[in-house]
Amino acid sequence: MKLKALGEFGFIEQIQKRFSPPRFSDLHAALALGIGDDTAAIIPSAQKYTLLTTDALIEGIHFDQAFSSFQQVGYKALSVNVSDIAAMGGMARFFLISLGLPDHIKGNDLNQLYRGITKGIKQFELALIGGNTSATKGPFFISITLVGEVAKKEMVRRSGAKLGDTLYVTGSLGDAAAGLALLKKSMNRNQASKLVRRYQAPSARLREGRLLAKERIPSAMIDLSDSLTADLSHIMRQSRLGAELVLDRIPISSSLKRYVKKYEAETNPIEYALY
Repeated sequence: MKLKALGEFGFIEQIQKRFSPPRFSDLHAALALGIGDDTAAIIPSAQKYTLLTTDALIEGIHFDQAFSSFQQVGYKALSVNVSDIAAMGGMARFFLISLGLPDHIKGNDLNQLYRGITKGIKQFELALIGGNTSATKGPFFISITLVGEVAKKEMVRRSGAKLGDTLYVTGSLGDAAAGLALLKKSMNRNQASKLVRRYQAPSARLREGRLLAKERIPSAMIDLSDSLTADLSHIMRQSRLGAELVLDRIPISSSLKRYVKKYEAETNPIEYALY
């Protein structure tokens, strides 16, 4: 179905029916007013900070339809925002979506997009509470604003690193960048490669972030989405410290090592992890 035939309000009505939080869930109890009014209204939890983050994915800049399906883009758009909440030690709760829709976007494209979003909703236990759609002459984009919360004594900042701290990461580094490089080489987005999956459907480390914050283990945390060196520099700048990286201790997956050996023999795998 063409979007013009459905109309903006028809589209909103479909979203409202599809994404209402379960009636007796804690999300429903905390939602005073959902989709359908000028704003949503939520009931803040006592003794907790409200966390707010937003991020956008723009066609041609953050993703290419030759390498990612609309379903993958929908999941990824939600996951990258959840990752920010995880880096604060918080729980993601509610979100809003803004879409820029050029003429080439079809109704089935949006159905696929929302399938990916639905996967994220179930995985991270979220509720969609509003948003906006707009026609655009530019590229397609999706922007998500996410609301989370964290107990006041558990929030972890970038600025808390102390002299003598040890650096840790969750998982291996550089896989997503190599996955994109592999897609560009093969032009096949349906590959079952672990590297490709890491690029198309990145994991938000929500469980790990909550566990670390609850146990009061880290002095500082950050969402590692750009690269190790770029994101570590944010912690160092805000904590007013330097850092020493021992290169052979940085976790590199066997998949990344095989990729580099096969396609980029002149490259050290550590380059993908660092940059």
